[in-house]
Amino acid sequence: MQPVLTDNPYVIATTIGLVALTDLFDGWAARHITKNPNKGGAYLDACTDKFYALALIIPAIFENPLLLTNGFLETIIALVNRDTVKKGGEPKSTMLGKIKMWPLSATIGLSYINMAANSEVINKLITLGVITTGILEVINIIQYKKQAEEGFKKKKLIDKVDDMSLEE
Repeated sequence: MQPVLTDNPYVIATTIGLVALTDLFDGWAARHITKNPNKGGAYLDACTDKFYALALIIPAIFENPLLLTNGFLETIIALVNRDTVKKGGEPKSTMLGKIKMWPLSATIGLSYINMAANSEVINKLITLGVITTGILEVINIIQYKKQAEEGFKKKKLIDKVDDMSLEE
């Protein structure tokens, strides 16, 4: 496959590295923009992370279909968070979710670099990255579901206490 903008692997790696660095700042920006360090900002942070990952994964799938796995799992994470919000919950990024973005970014970056390099060694690293990131994504999905359930239980308990206070 012919690279979209350049066949220089150094330019590709630098560009993707700079884009990946934005992950460090998007959480702060999301919370600052919404002026809410919890609800809106946390959700906006989660959305920007998914947009970032999927925007880079989708074009790379044509070069390496294995990345479909990560794209699918990132979509599941987004849907779990969306359902949590729909039910009145507040999804929050987990530490594993933040850590998982780095091997995912490296795997995606290697995929773009390999469009120019066409290296068997890089292909093996990409496969290892897809597997490693996939495992982290599955664990992350479980964490988000557990976090949502705990949040709903806590909210029900608070609502019950509030109802008891109103009855008195």
